[in-house]
Amino acid sequence: MEQRFMEQYIALGGKEKFIELKQTLIQEVNELNIPGMSIIDELYTLEGSFVNLEYMLPSGKKTKFLDDNSVYLGNQVECEFGEERCYGVVAGLDFLLVCEYGEDGVNPELVVYKRR
Repeated sequence: MEQRFMEQYIALGGKEKFIELKQTLIQEVNELNIPGMSIIDELYTLEGSFVNLEYMLPSGKKTKFLDDNSVYLGNQVECEFGEERCYGVVAGLDFLLVCEYGEDGVNPELVVYKRR
């Protein structure tokens, strides 16, 4: 999976550009300064179907924001406040998404969805 993702970006601008993209995304995520979220030091390639959680909107409707068939860069870190919650980070070329959820992605809450 990582190979496929890297091949797509390498074709666009080379391996150095892919590494530069990852570092830029890591910096942008860390600059969000989300309380209780550890510093992110790496992003991994993740299948969309694995990270495309369903979020409850204020209207009561549930929705997904990602494409199950795409590949994204992301990571998961434990919430520093404990409570058995984690933060999930997902990034694409044009957005950053940070959410908080319980074990196995239960009860996800959108923390930040930001266009880049």
